[in-house]
Amino acid sequence: GGAYLPLDPDYPPDRLAFMLEDAGAAAVVTATAIARDLPVLVHYAESNEDRSSRLLIVVDDRSAKAAISTHVDKHITDDQRIGVHTPDCLAYMIFTSGSSGQPKGVGVPLGALTNLILGTQKIVALDSSDVVLSLTATTFDVSLKDFCLPLINGARLVLADRKRFGEHTYIADLADATATTYVNTTPSVWQMMLDDGWGPSRKVTMIAGAETLAPELVDRLALLQGPLWNAYGPTETTVATLMQFVHEAIGDIPIGSPLSNVQAYVVDSRLQLQPVGVAGELLIGGVQVGRGYLGRSGLTSEKF
Repeated sequence: GGAYLPLDPDYPPDRLAFMLEDAGAAAVVTATAIARDLPVLVHYAESNEDRSSRLLIVVDDRSAKAAISTHVDKHITDDQRIGVHTPDCLAYMIFTSGSSGQPKGVGVPLGALTNLILGTQKIVALDSSDVVLSLTATTFDVSLKDFCLPLINGARLVLADRKRFGEHTYIADLADATATTYVNTTPSVWQMMLDDGWGPSRKVTMIAGAETLAPELVDRLALLQGPLWNAYGPTETTVATLMQFVHEAIGDIPIGSPLSNVQAYVVDSRLQLQPVGVAGELLIGGVQVGRGYLGRSGLTSEKF
């Protein structure tokens, strides 16, 4: 029933310290090299008056590896769990920066994440023969789909080295070498892969999100002979809430229809429904709406 907060070791120490303190993290899970290079992680774990409530878990430490090894191939029963495990439990927290640049933590419950994964699986229908290539930073919520989809259907997960993205043909070569069949990434990365000459020899399920999908890119992706989906959704509503199967590029690409158990409304400034064909603001409702912004009740009331 616990939650996780992904941290990027390339972030400035001040930003990492703010996120840890703001979230009230009970433990920091890291590796020796990262802990050595980022004393802020060690300082956070040791600075609390009640140190038993904050832990620094270095997973490649000898004692930690020994402890982890005792759990290999052992199923954890409900009786062994520390706390209750329900759909209302917080699954993760992602920090996102608003227009002010001040990071704010968005809390997402397990039920919302479960709906996202099952709803996406219903659409893309991956199975144990599939290979998922993850090109997304773990601090970006799209990575949740990359990690969880293979877990529920036995597919293989390939993690790309983001530090090599600048290398010509790196992503395209990795996709070919691993026989990738599923990629969910931004239109910018899709563009980079195509510019590198990528043309897979097998059918690849393609999802584009987080940026506007241009008709010109759709025309190029259509040549790859795989299904293409346009996905939309802010962090506050659990990664993606609307998806559109893209047949062809005719004008602006729609953001699609809501996943199961999600609703979408177009309203005016008074939150009244707009007639069909009239522009307005998009409201998203249903089980994928997150808890709100951590410690920011005013902003939560305004946006949620």
